Amino acid sequence: MLRILLDRSVVLSFSLWINVKFAGWCCVFIFADVAQPDQARIVILNAQSFLRDNGHVVISIKASCIDSTMPPETIFAGEVQKLKEAQFKPLEQVTLEPYERDHAMVSGW
Repeated sequence: MLRILLDRSVVLSFSLWINVKFAGWCCVFIFADVAQPDQARIVILNAQSFLRDNGHVVISIKASCIDSTMPPETIFAGEVQKLKEAQFKPLEQVTLEPYERDHAMVSGW
């Protein structure tokens, strides 16, 4: 496991760091809990750059970080649709109620 504390929304600088440190290395699993309005885009860009074929992704979606005026279910569906449009195949979606309000975890590959 490798935890990287860099700005993952800027894939170019991140990929340069990865390529220097881990030439030829690809991830088999990405866990993303970035709580940003464009979190699906961040996950997609990083997965396209670093995830090996048939690798898995788990994204934690915090609906209020994306749009606090819309129902969380609408936000979750929109983020899953973005993943599908980027050729990801969602496997499971689980809300984190009652532990975390307006949060969901989505896994896919």
